[in-house]
Amino acid sequence: MSRFTETRNSPVEDSAPEHGGAFPIPNSSLQGFLASIVESSDDAIVSKTLDGTVTSWNRAAERIFGYTADEMIGHPITKLAVPGQAEDMTRILEKLARGERVDHYETIRRTKDGRMIHVSLSVSPIRTVAGKIIGAAKIVRDINERKLAEQALRESEVRFRTLFEQAAVGIEQVALDGRIVGVNSKLCQMLGRDSSALLGKTCKEITHPDDWEREEVLLDQLLAGERTSYAVEKRCIHGSGNPVWVRLTSSLARDPEGQCLYRISLLEGITDRKRAEEQNAALLEEIRQSVYHKDEFLAMLAHELRNPLAPLRNAVHLLHLRGEDPTVVARVRDMMDRQITHMRRLIDDLLDVSRITRGTITLNRERTDLARLVRLSTEDQRETFQNSSIELETRLPEIPVWVQGDRTRLTQVLENLLENARKFTPRGGKIEVEVVADPARREALMQVRDTGIGIEPELLPRLFDLFTQADRSLDRSPGGLGLGLALVKRLVELHDGKVSAHSAGSNQGAEFTVRLPLEDEPMALSESRRGAVTSNRHVRVLVVEDNRDSAESLRMLLATQGYEVALAYTGTEGVEAARRARPDVVICDIGLPGMDGYAVARAIRLNPGTAKARLIAVTGYGQDDDRARALASGFDTHLVKPADPEKLLGLLT
Repeated sequence: MSRFTETRNSPVEDSAPEHGGAFPIPNSSLQGFLASIVESSDDAIVSKTLDGTVTSWNRAAERIFGYTADEMIGHPITKLAVPGQAEDMTRILEKLARGERVDHYETIRRTKDGRMIHVSLSVSPIRTVAGKIIGAAKIVRDINERKLAEQALRESEVRFRTLFEQAAVGIEQVALDGRIVGVNSKLCQMLGRDSSALLGKTCKEITHPDDWEREEVLLDQLLAGERTSYAVEKRCIHGSGNPVWVRLTSSLARDPEGQCLYRISLLEGITDRKRAEEQNAALLEEIRQSVYHKDEFLAMLAHELRNPLAPLRNAVHLLHLRGEDPTVVARVRDMMDRQITHMRRLIDDLLDVSRITRGTITLNRERTDLARLVRLSTEDQRETFQNSSIELETRLPEIPVWVQGDRTRLTQVLENLLENARKFTPRGGKIEVEVVADPARREALMQVRDTGIGIEPELLPRLFDLFTQADRSLDRSPGGLGLGLALVKRLVELHDGKVSAHSAGSNQGAEFTVRLPLEDEPMALSESRRGAVTSNRHVRVLVVEDNRDSAESLRMLLATQGYEVALAYTGTEGVEAARRARPDVVICDIGLPGMDGYAVARAIRLNPGTAKARLIAVTGYGQDDDRARALASGFDTHLVKPADPEKLLGLLT
């Protein structure tokens, strides 16, 4: 049986069978030519009767489906159907029976080896000369590769879209004219905008103006082929208007011929990292500044501590040379007193800063009249200001201004402010101290104003920082360690208060204001004191001190005031001397060999004969817990070396 019996779509003789069999064709050169064309076609050309029986089958059909003409002609076309397609094929035959064409119908057929392939069908009815439809001619095109490629493309697009949308970084697709044509949800989230607010915009429009110029240079190099990609850290404009930091990596997408299609950019949010970097940089700068200031402070500390040592050493030498001259002795005495007071202030400031920094300082709060405290403190210092030719004026209310505070620490605050004002106020200047109660704000105000050199504006924000000094030049005259105002701030804050400074500028003076919580109602002061010694004559004092020079100098000082003084150089000697002499006052060091001062105090208190003696600790241990331990051991008072002789004598009288 031949592969091709009839392929024409032209009418045939009515005598042709209606179903099955072959169509008789006159043997002519034209029909032979047409048969040759059909046989050489790349598309399968098949004819069949209306019941689906194959009547012709060309070589392309053999190649596409794997069946030979002998295997198909006379057999139903449904051999090519896949499960579930019989009904579909029946509908095509029904359309043909009605004279309708089927053009480019894409479907799936099964080959001889069981493969499923995609084909495109174009089916036309075959008519007799009288117009009667007796079969169908079908052109089958193998589109399997195209369909597989389309399917692969769709799957690729699905994978790309899934990756695009679910990526952990922002992705933008940018046309060559610079306009954004695609964004994923992560980018929208990063920039706080929906896709409609981003599509159509240029990259420049969503980039911070200060960062675009740098990126534009890299983008031009990319488009010019000078680089294959670029990365840049920049700020984008968030939907809220605030900048957000991103790291952008951009490259070009090209077609197989190498033509540029668009630009694709990956954006990673780095705002948190940038903030951390800024904080680290600020912290590093703070540490650098701290190290710088501490180095400077240590150099200044060495300078300040050596300053009083030089005149003290000269004074000792002068006493050796001219100790018999009363005038020289008087001048040397005053000079030594000034230098020792200065050195003690330096050491006290250092210790207080250490306590506050470590959080070990404690306050002995009690109801205190701030006005009275200022009155007493300024009177104590008036002579110092007179010697500096500076007028000290106080403006205090007639009624008490009550606060809860540590009197010693509040006095220290005032003294530091006054000392600061004195250092920077020239001779002939004036310092005012004023106390005001502000019931409306529930505040007590203590203000110190001076007519001195003022404060430069750039110094004001860090005036209360540690180691800050107005003048760090080598020839500066005021001196100090730059600790006074820092101590003021921290002590005031421990009292739940605030301190501030104001100055109109250079040579305009300065004003410091301390604000403390104001107590609601005044109450009378009540203090429980041990009986005071009212006369020096026949008052017995025991000094327990292992430093013989210190013990002897104190004995000489007390003897000049009429006291009977005994000495002991160890703790054990001190307890025994107290038992024998029964002193009225015991001045005792803490760091003693063998038996320390705490044990001495406890032993003296346990002895009925010495239990009522006044015990004064004079020691180099000046921390708050040292003071508390001394009082707990039985001491009445705790003084830090070198003790102020006037204060010590005041405790005795």
